[in-house]
Amino acid sequence: MTVKQLYEYIEKILPPRYSEEIDTDGAQAMPHPDREVGRVLVALDPYRAAVERAISGGFDVLLTHHPLIYGEAIEGTPPAKWLDELNGAGVAAFSFHMRLDAAKDGVNDILCRLLGICNAVPFGDEEVPDLGRIGTLDEEVSLFELAERTSRTLKTRSVKYSNCPDKKVRRVAVAGGATTDFIAPAAALGADVLIGGEFKHHAWGYAEGQGIALIEAGHYHTENPVCQRLADIVRSADAGVTVEILDYSPFTAI
Repeated sequence: MTVKQLYEYIEKILPPRYSEEIDTDGAQAMPHPDREVGRVLVALDPYRAAVERAISGGFDVLLTHHPLIYGEAIEGTPPAKWLDELNGAGVAAFSFHMRLDAAKDGVNDILCRLLGICNAVPFGDEEVPDLGRIGTLDEEVSLFELAERTSRTLKTRSVKYSNCPDKKVRRVAVAGGATTDFIAPAAALGADVLIGGEFKHHAWGYAEGQGIALIEAGHYHTENPVCQRLADIVRSADAGVTVEILDYSPFTAI
């Protein structure tokens, strides 16, 4: 399978119809489209560690969730330099961002499965109506219990939750990554709680006024599990390709 064929295969599974105009994901580097793919590096982010590993490890493709470049590449910025380095080393860079959040078996379906949220259906706002998921737990639990489950399951040391730990919750909405815009739609659908990656400061008070609790588990931790899904897609395209997942976060929490 060539580099171009791999990209086309992934794009059939993760079509671009959910990508916003600013969401410049897709193939951001493809210096040798007809090269046979032997090695693919999967990572959540195309940061320095991923770029260096892709080049030094002799990978043909760096496949990530977040794009290397948002909008136009600005000369002299780190992402623009990394893009030049990848092109110079002959490494393709593919990313599948919001379409991977919204897709079947994507970021949010994976979160539902990990956290025990059943019968989940898509929801969202006017711009991205199918990005998030909303469903129910098998049984009612306290907000604290769900926050603790979220922390344990996603292996994060830092979880914030609304100041109502004894609140009983069962109808749960999820949206990995930046999630503030999903508070009102989740509340309108009767969610007791919205689990997200990160909320703006004012969102906590706004959610309290809407009668919905929040659990903030971290942008990285809510989305990183999708790397395994990306690796599985590559293997389904060509079982002979070597796939490595780079589990790297640019920060540490205590």
